[in-house]
Amino acid sequence: MAGDHGEAGFPFVRRRGEVAVVGASSAIPTAPFLATGRLGRQQIDALATALAELRRANLCRILLIHHPPTGRFDFQKRLIDASAVRKMLSEVGADLILHGHTHLPSLLAVQGPDGAIPVVGVPSASAGPTALHPAGWNRITVTRNTATSWRIELERRGLHHGGGVVETQARSVLTG
Repeated sequence: MAGDHGEAGFPFVRRRGEVAVVGASSAIPTAPFLATGRLGRQQIDALATALAELRRANLCRILLIHHPPTGRFDFQKRLIDASAVRKMLSEVGADLILHGHTHLPSLLAVQGPDGAIPVVGVPSASAGPTALHPAGWNRITVTRNTATSWRIELERRGLHHGGGVVETQARSVLTG
C-alpha cells in the first residue's frame, strides 16, 4: 500500500478532502491455527505521529486495521499489542476505526482523548447468501458537524439471509 505521495509501507495516509484514511498493517507470520496480529512499537509510534499531525490539520481521521484493537476477541485471533494500540489512541485519538478479521458486522468502541472512538467491524463481502453471516458492506458518510467535530453515519447493507437481495440492515449515527 502507498500513501498519497507514493511512499510505500505502513502506516500510510491518504487524504480525500477533509478526510484522512490512515492504514496500518497487523499482518505477521503465525504458527498453524493462530491468526494473531501485531503492529509493533515502530508502527504504533508512527501512527501516533500521523494521527496527531492530522488532528492538528483538522481532518477527520479514519484508521484502517485488520485486527480489531478492542481486545474482545479469541486469544488465537487477537491483536497481540492491542493494549499498546489502545493506549496510543487514548492519547492522540482517531474519529473512526474500521477493521476486518472477524468478517462480522460489529460496533464497539475504544477510549480516545475526547471520548469514545467507534470501532466498526466489516462483514465479509464474498460470503454467499446462505452462509451463517451473508456478505455485506458498510457505507460511511462523513460530514463536518462543527469547526472541530464530525458527524459520522453508518449504513450496513448486505445480502438478505437465504436470498440474493441486497438490503439495508441497519443505520446509525456514530458521532456528532
